[in-house]
Amino acid sequence: MAEEFRYANAHGADIDYTLISGDQARAMEPVLGDGVRAIRIEGQRYIDPPRFISSVADAVRARGGVIVE
Repeated sequence: MAEEFRYANAHGADIDYTLISGDQARAMEPVLGDGVRAIRIEGQRYIDPPRFISSVADAVRARGGVIVE
């Protein structure tokens, strides 16, 4: 993966990543096994899909829209 990120960055991407040891990965996620090696990708954001869709529906309704389920 690190090689892929280096390649992408060399061709215009801007992926901020750090190679981390198994110990560092397990410190963040204790359930990981002994053989893990990891890459930490910085700047990623995640959403809760059901909460997001509910918020979108609420915004549509607030503007007079109708949600058909």
